[in-house]
Amino acid sequence: MIKNKLTYWIVIFSSMILFGCGGGSATSVAPTPAPAPTPAPTSTNVVSQGTITGFGSVVVNGVHYQTTSTQVTTDDASNTDESALQLGMVVDITGTVAATGEMQATQITYHAKVEGPISSIDLVNQSFVVLGQTVLVNSLTEFSNTTFDTLQVNQAVEVSGINDANGNIVASRVEPSASTETEYKLSGTIANLDSQAKTFTLAGMTIDYTSAQITGTLADNVAVKVTTTQQVSNNTLVVDSVHVIANEAVKKGENGEHRGVGGLITAFNSATDFHVGDIAVTTNSDTQFKHGSVTTLALNVHVSINGQLDANNVLVAKTIRFDEPGDTEVQGNVESVDANNKQVTVLGVTFQADLNTKYEDSSDLHERFFDLTHVAVGDLLEIEAFTPADSTSLPVARKITRKNLTSSEGEVLRGKVTAIAQPNITVKTVTVITSDATHFEAGDHHVLTATDFFAQLAVTNEIKVKGTRDSSGNLLAASVAIKAPENDNEQNHRVELVGKITSVTSSSEFEVNHHAVITNAQTEYRHGTATDIVLGANLELNGTMGTDNKITAVKITFQAQPGNGQSGDHRQVEFDGSINKFNSATDFYVGNQAVTTDIHTLFEHGTIDLLANSIQIKIEGTLQNNGVVLANKIEFVSSSGSDSSAIETDGNISQFVSVSDFMVGTYHVLTNANTLYENGDSSNLANDVHIDVKGHINADNRLLADKIQIK
Repeated sequence: MIKNKLTYWIVIFSSMILFGCGGGSATSVAPTPAPAPTPAPTSTNVVSQGTITGFGSVVVNGVHYQTTSTQVTTDDASNTDESALQLGMVVDITGTVAATGEMQATQITYHAKVEGPISSIDLVNQSFVVLGQTVLVNSLTEFSNTTFDTLQVNQAVEVSGINDANGNIVASRVEPSASTETEYKLSGTIANLDSQAKTFTLAGMTIDYTSAQITGTLADNVAVKVTTTQQVSNNTLVVDSVHVIANEAVKKGENGEHRGVGGLITAFNSATDFHVGDIAVTTNSDTQFKHGSVTTLALNVHVSINGQLDANNVLVAKTIRFDEPGDTEVQGNVESVDANNKQVTVLGVTFQADLNTKYEDSSDLHERFFDLTHVAVGDLLEIEAFTPADSTSLPVARKITRKNLTSSEGEVLRGKVTAIAQPNITVKTVTVITSDATHFEAGDHHVLTATDFFAQLAVTNEIKVKGTRDSSGNLLAASVAIKAPENDNEQNHRVELVGKITSVTSSSEFEVNHHAVITNAQTEYRHGTATDIVLGANLELNGTMGTDNKITAVKITFQAQPGNGQSGDHRQVEFDGSINKFNSATDFYVGNQAVTTDIHTLFEHGTIDLLANSIQIKIEGTLQNNGVVLANKIEFVSSSGSDSSAIETDGNISQFVSVSDFMVGTYHVLTNANTLYENGDSSNLANDVHIDVKGHINADNRLLADKIQIK
């Protein structure tokens, strides 16, 4: 991709030289010289505006800009260097193109789109409001030292992004403001300037600059940054300063000037008359389209455009590269990588990257210049991609993230179904194999039986699979969920929230990341129960937002390693049924699912000796790549599906004989090697010690303790 871009600039540059020098001999033989043509511009200036997608030196709009001796200006520093820039920042670049095609950035300018306290958060629409500006986030938004789920009302944040056709900010980067930050910022273009009233419109809001310090000359269509210590009131913001952004070259250039712009189409009349932000764009018969065609152009379509300005300051597009919403996502270990051709294979799917691909290294290496040259076979990558309009091409990587190998186990695949042959599903080229251990979900996160799931499933549905690969490259599914369309989620007020429990009123009323949550009889619990709703517990929550701003939980999944950016174990399964083929305690089946145990397997309401054909059990375990579930815990249940002998009691120990034989109230309590302890161990057991016991009544009418909590 970079070779093509550089070649383009060389061709443009060379053609201008040839055009300027050619044709001189014709005038020597003409009796009456024709009027001299307007000389072609010989400027080698380059101006670009877009989001930083990579470093080494800086990559913007699919072009690699060298930053040797580049002056970098940010809100916090007027003369710094490239190290002040971060992924996701929207920047203005001015520079030059050499005869070799190399791009050299002379100046790079960054201003936050908005900075200030969050006044509201919309979990359903994945947005929040700062200084009256609605900020939308998506899968490409770069979060630094925070996540969307952990943002809080009144928290001050700095946002970089682009505007959509509705005037919203689509965030490319969000980070908490420095604790020492006392002033808020808003950037944009002046409209409706009233020098008498001392007001103008900025980003759809009235700016009152009556007492503000002014730097530069104010006029309509001039880019400015305002600062304030106040909040918005009645859609008016009283500001302390107005600073004219000096880099007007980004908006106004010379005829023939090379220009790049990346963003959303914010106004569209036709393919020859549209805007990307403030930049007017046109196309012609020479315009080349990548991952789309002229008919792909429309409002709110994301494009990266390179071309030249004409005499009317309109950007004549030479190349337009489209970016579509991601329809494919994988997480797994790298099987092969070809850095020269920018291709990488994960989960049997080969992805095509380019200079528009956003690279991020979230592993402990934190390689700033991370790209495919730093990727090795076996590395753990998360890749989001889209299928190009020409569907015969490889999926195009929008974002490639490297993670620590220890951050998760198993694989993840999201994509459109291409074939169904129950119990198998094909996504892309990957065969997904389901079993009686697979957890099935509908688009609203409600649990489905395998029969109901396959009755709902259709080719072209998008699904998300978690599991592990077998030796043949198939994906053994621990869970499969049908993904509902975004508009369906919004219409039904569905939310997804990852975080920790920050307050607890009861197991049915608590807060996650300070968002109110309630549960009901239909709430499903995974990898835990309602008794695990405790302060500080980490979980993933799926539910619906009520008009009272409380989330009704549809599903709660407890996470062992929470809130630290780690994904956990995607191989975990929970299922129940009767043993139907018992060979031994390490070799039996529940339905069509093979199960084994080891010395670490815990047993509740029974012991390993009770395993036999027709015994009803619940299993929590790990789906191994040989297709066998290694049981972490086995719970014996009655044939009705519930544990009719389950008992919970608390009180002081009496008649203490040994750590395995004592009384609590009227219960004769026994313990064994499978008994779990909380807040202590068996050595803490003694007369008068207050404990809580959970267990079941055995054949001798004694309470066999599965768990003892020492109070």
